[in-house]
Amino acid sequence: RLALSKAVSFRNFLLEDFEYHKELCPKIWDSSEDAGGQFKIKPEIRETLMAIAKDFWNSLKLEVKVIDVQLTGSLANYNWTMASDLDVHIIIDFAEVNPDMELVRKAIDGQRFIWNLRHPVVIKGHDVECYVQHKDAQHRASGLYSLLRDRWLVVPFYNPPKVDDRDVS
Repeated sequence: RLALSKAVSFRNFLLEDFEYHKELCPKIWDSSEDAGGQFKIKPEIRETLMAIAKDFWNSLKLEVKVIDVQLTGSLANYNWTMASDLDVHIIIDFAEVNPDMELVRKAIDGQRFIWNLRHPVVIKGHDVECYVQHKDAQHRASGLYSLLRDRWLVVPFYNPPKVDDRDVS
């Protein structure tokens, strides 16, 4: 009975909490396509995310060049939920901060954690989480939007997962 209960709850988790949508989150993305046939982020959302990223960046007091500011995660894809957050990554070269890049990563990650904890920022019901990412860090994303350049780096495509009820059970 416990195994059946877990299977039913896992199936509900897959089907209800992670519904695959036929459109990007309409609170974040403009429903009309640009000249290239791609969706654009709503200008007011982009401006707000850039202001948040700037505030976060300024709090770090690092004097290195920002290469890009990117939005990634489920809200840059079709698998968003009401609980999804806006993942904003500031891309820099860690070596410009200090040659010990692992030390830089740990220090920045600690500052990021504290900043996000002290700044519970919410846009349209979605939390905003800020990160600093090394320019060469491997980041796999099926949707990646440059907020700085206002264009897609990795365009998401509608590809709903196939769930086999027998495998879930």
